[in-house]
Amino acid sequence: VYEREGVRLPRTSRQQAVAGARRPTRWDAAAPGDLVMFAEPGRAISHVAFYAGNGRILHSSASGGGVRFDDLSTSRGRWY
Repeated sequence: VYEREGVRLPRTSRQQAVAGARRPTRWDAAAPGDLVMFAEPGRAISHVAFYAGNGRILHSSASGGGVRFDDLSTSRGRWY
């Protein structure tokens, strides 16, 4: 998606996390198209999603069975 828009990203999530501009770690600071990295405190990044806007993320998770949208106001979405 980013390459189609002329944006080159590193391959791994850890490399991507330090390549762009850091944003505040609040959902109200996220803009559509932002990559959002997830990690447990003191642990390495374990998940990456696109912020889709309106309190939703687009991501792929093993438990979800493919690419999906999750609304951050639902019980599943609040986990993120």
